[in-house]
Amino acid sequence: MHIREGSMDIEQINLLINLISKINSNFEVDTLLHEIMEASKVIMKAEASSLYLLSEDKTELILTVPTGPATAELSGKTIPSSRGISGWAVQFRQSLIIDDVHNDPRFLGELTEEYEFKSKNMICVPLINHKDQIIGALQAINKLQGNGFTSDDLPLFQTLANHAAIAIENTLLQ
Repeated sequence: MHIREGSMDIEQINLLINLISKINSNFEVDTLLHEIMEASKVIMKAEASSLYLLSEDKTELILTVPTGPATAELSGKTIPSSRGISGWAVQFRQSLIIDDVHNDPRFLGELTEEYEFKSKNMICVPLINHKDQIIGALQAINKLQGNGFTSDDLPLFQTLANHAAIAIENTLLQ
């Protein structure tokens, strides 16, 4: 990971290092997913986070462990793997930073429109395993400080996602 001076704070780096050691030693998938999601929220200083995993046939993204106000209601919901912000990240293998989620044509508001939670801004990165295959996408939603996510947030979040993808795959293979 290449870190530009002033791009991250020591607290974020320490949280990432602690998470990497946790996810590399945790073998229970539900606990692992929850640790990844909580760490995503804390490290990215976000109101909520979401983890989507590709279905076996790769046609759907399954919202596995969302965090935030509508967690229980949203867990397990699916979207076509070619739709939504996460679908775009998966399909094009690219990270996104979106300042105004509701004005982005990829946003699928139907997942949250019936809940009080409102997505404002978002950072979304693909989950890429050690075989360079996409297994899903990771999102942090609504930056708590400042005006939203910036390109300075991408290296940290992508590093987290890369380690999370490998840990998820290793855990599922056991």
